[in-house]
Amino acid sequence: MNRYRSWCSLLFGYDWVGIPLVYTQVVTLAVYTFFFTCLIGRQFLDPDQSIPGHDLDLYIPIFTLLQFFFYAGWLKVAEQLINPFGEDDDDFETNWCIDRNLQVSLLAVDEMHMNLPRMKKDIYWNDSSARPPYTLAAADSCIPSFLGSTIEMGLADSQFFHAENWLRDDDKPRRQHSVLRRVKRFLSVREVSPSPSRRTYQRQSNEWNLIQPQTQLTNYTNA
Repeated sequence: MNRYRSWCSLLFGYDWVGIPLVYTQVVTLAVYTFFFTCLIGRQFLDPDQSIPGHDLDLYIPIFTLLQFFFYAGWLKVAEQLINPFGEDDDDFETNWCIDRNLQVSLLAVDEMHMNLPRMKKDIYWNDSSARPPYTLAAADSCIPSFLGSTIEMGLADSQFFHAENWLRDDDKPRRQHSVLRRVKRFLSVREVSPSPSRRTYQRQSNEWNLIQPQTQLTNYTNA
């Protein structure tokens, strides 16, 4: 619901803050001015004047027509996107969407709450691996699912080995050495005597430094 509410708020923001009118006027004026100029500047030459260096070239302005189709089409699409919630044929049916969402919400909360329909047997009731029927015309579109590029690669059974067993056998000596090292470190730790008269202290291991802070050792030595 929160996500749906955020989407509605975003949609309301787009509809509330519209595109400035100057942008639409500039684009419309530029498109129509360009084609008005092309209509005059890209006409055929007059062959009766026989202008030197300017022979008559009769052709169909293909690129001009393409420019007209693209630019005019983009302009019409932009005009529709300015207000997609209007009353044109290509706009969204906003009133219908609001009415339907309200009706579905009220039905789900009031009338159809915990009122599930009964299950009825269909043609696939006893079929665990049901497949949709295909006609003869649509049989070619029934293709298998996507498979990997090496799905049909043939390999001998002797080339396979279990990586888990190999890793376990390789990790056994390492684990034994790591356990022995931890035991040796633990046994090598010596407790510091609480008597302040003792001035000599041996170097402790890293684990003992975590257990016994350095500040406590300095307090013993200063005492």
